[in-house]
Amino acid sequence: MYEAYVHLPNVPYPQKASFYAELPNQVPQPGTYECDVIADVRDGRLTFDVDPRQARRVSSSSTQASAPKAG
Repeated sequence: MYEAYVHLPNVPYPQKASFYAELPNQVPQPGTYECDVIADVRDGRLTFDVDPRQARRVSSSSTQASAPKAG
């Protein structure tokens, strides 16, 4: 079990989350990543999951370009 802090759209503060990884090399290194959201229906309810092990690292230049600028 591993823990990470994640930034979610429209949520002002990072949120602590935990996830499973079989090997330490499956754990993303510190940085900025984007993940696919997997939508599903379980027991008649919508669920949304993210697998941090499948995350794609976002380069710091594209992060800065998309960050809002202070005015």
